[in-house]
Amino acid sequence: MPDNPGANPPFRTPPAIPAARPPHMPDPLSSQFLPGAMVERRNLKRPDDRAALSHRSITIGLLLVVLIAAFTPYNDYILQNSPFIGNHLPIGIFFLMALLVLIVNPVLQFFKNAPLSTGELVVIVTMMLVSAAVPSSGLMRYLEPMLVSPFRLVQEAPWLKNIANLIPSWLVPTKDPASPLVSNYWLGLDPHQTTNIPILPFILPKLLWGILIAAILSMAMFLAAIFRKQWVHHERLTYPLATIPLELLAAPESGRFYNRLWRNPVLWAGAAIPILMYTLAGLHDQFPGVPFIKLDFDFRDAFTEKPWNALPYHITSGRLYLAVVGICFFIPSEIAFSLWFFLAINALARVVFSQTPVDLDQHESTRAMGIYIGYFAGLLWLARFHLRHVVLSAFRRTPREDNEVASYRTLFFGWLISTGVALLWLIVAGMNPLVAALLLFLGTVLITLMSRIVAETGLFFVGPMWWPSDFIKHLFTWRLINAPSMLWTQITSRIFFQDLRETLMPFASDSLRMGQEVPSAQRTRWFKYLFLALAVSVLVSGSMHHYLSYSYGREAINDRWATVQMPFDAMQETYASANGSASDRGTAATSWGHFGIGSVLVAVLMIGRVLVVSWPFHPIGLVLMGSWPLKVFWFSIFLGWLIKMLLLHYGGALVFRRARPFFIGLIVGEILSAGAWMFVGLMTHGHIRFTLLPS
Repeated sequence: MPDNPGANPPFRTPPAIPAARPPHMPDPLSSQFLPGAMVERRNLKRPDDRAALSHRSITIGLLLVVLIAAFTPYNDYILQNSPFIGNHLPIGIFFLMALLVLIVNPVLQFFKNAPLSTGELVVIVTMMLVSAAVPSSGLMRYLEPMLVSPFRLVQEAPWLKNIANLIPSWLVPTKDPASPLVSNYWLGLDPHQTTNIPILPFILPKLLWGILIAAILSMAMFLAAIFRKQWVHHERLTYPLATIPLELLAAPESGRFYNRLWRNPVLWAGAAIPILMYTLAGLHDQFPGVPFIKLDFDFRDAFTEKPWNALPYHITSGRLYLAVVGICFFIPSEIAFSLWFFLAINALARVVFSQTPVDLDQHESTRAMGIYIGYFAGLLWLARFHLRHVVLSAFRRTPREDNEVASYRTLFFGWLISTGVALLWLIVAGMNPLVAALLLFLGTVLITLMSRIVAETGLFFVGPMWWPSDFIKHLFTWRLINAPSMLWTQITSRIFFQDLRETLMPFASDSLRMGQEVPSAQRTRWFKYLFLALAVSVLVSGSMHHYLSYSYGREAINDRWATVQMPFDAMQETYASANGSASDRGTAATSWGHFGIGSVLVAVLMIGRVLVVSWPFHPIGLVLMGSWPLKVFWFSIFLGWLIKMLLLHYGGALVFRRARPFFIGLIVGEILSAGAWMFVGLMTHGHIRFTLLPS
């Protein structure tokens, strides 16, 4: 698999406003209306649930945040295990959650101590979730290489020296390619010398970078809180990655160690399938004589004749992911159908047009830009009453509403100030103000859409078909963008808005949905502790990345994508924009034409869902159609959708409801298997490892 999953060279109205349709009719743009849809978890309160924000929940949460922040880079880049986080269903975090429920709580109860309540567990898990956006691909994987690697790369590509020199000296530890800060970062410190890991040269740059990091992470947190009510209450999105953990965290009945779901044999029947398959597959890797069940397929040899040889590789080869099959049980049927259907149509279009001069790949990402911006505009239109309420409440100083984590004044101006700080930082670093504002807008579009998709579908591995730097490059002639603006567009895009499999806002959205288990009076304090968890994760994971880089050397750490390719591409794209002839107006005009085509396509789908009750196509299928994560998961989505349809058709609603724990079991079994193999990798220092989910 490629190292770059993000690339594809990649209502209801509020009560005060009359509804646009009778109350018994579902919103056609909201896809929660289906048999067996996820609903609010029953409120199984215990007497100690009121102390969700207890000293022990905060302490345990912070300790686990430190563990995640420190262990993730070591696990991912030294042991090369399955990624500890890796996506929005992070293996390591949900494995730790399972340990708390299955081992820690029963032990506490056995020794007559009060077990962790549901509210306390939610506080712990949500602190871990928001912290997961920092230690690896969400931030730290790309941050430090962007500070040091450019000055190593100019030794091999001297023509990029002028581009590297555009980075202000106060934002990097050194600009001297011959400095030991650069060579030791690349090769690692000599163990036979007494050279210490350098700290002082990095203090000022990292403090200054910390301002931008704090601003962009705060933007995501405040945005998630602003959209919470719209998505949870007005549109009633299903939030599978929040509601399934809530089911598992629910308090057991009196006298029981585990709740009814954990005791359900149907759940363990589902969990047994991935546990057995991945146990045998992992043993087969070490002992080839052990039989195992192959989960991948490859039919490329059957499609070698024209025009079928034009079928994309992801159609004719792939792998089954059992957790995705489980998630599909909770995805609204029209969304699951649209996900695989649009991908299949896109692939068949390649076959049809392979016999013509038309190259569909040439402007695919530009059409995707129109699709994304159009869909984002549609979501804003759906949320227009709620967003108007937020803004008016902010200016009227309306007190905090019961279910919110803060007043809308705090959330709105928090987001506004964070955006302003990020904008000012980029301008001071050398960006044109208009380009910097466009960059932050595009980044906001991408993280909001990824959050929406995760909330509505439960797909835990998502990514865009384009990046903010692509948008600016293709839709604006390069003569309008000076070299510093292009460089900072490239750098900022690649650190914050390019690899979105671990980006913060979906974690924050799921955490805020789970936070409904925290008593209303405690939610403001809880929200502040989420910010604290983020800050701790930034400090600890940043220190660990720095330590590992100089101890082992980036050349020895198997992450060439972050260490070499990303910094090199950022400088090379900037060099091309400054010295190339890519500013042809005709090219920009053509790009805008394809952008318009994408906008029209998504508009047709959204309008169709409003006007036609039985409209079967969901815009999310079009949004993700060409993204790499969907190419990885499409077959599992198709299989999950097919099983669900067969259950509904032949078994009816009763069988459908009874099957629910089985599909949760598929998810639980895959997570437990991945966590167990990760533990084996730790115990053997990476000599024995088996990876399950895409990395």
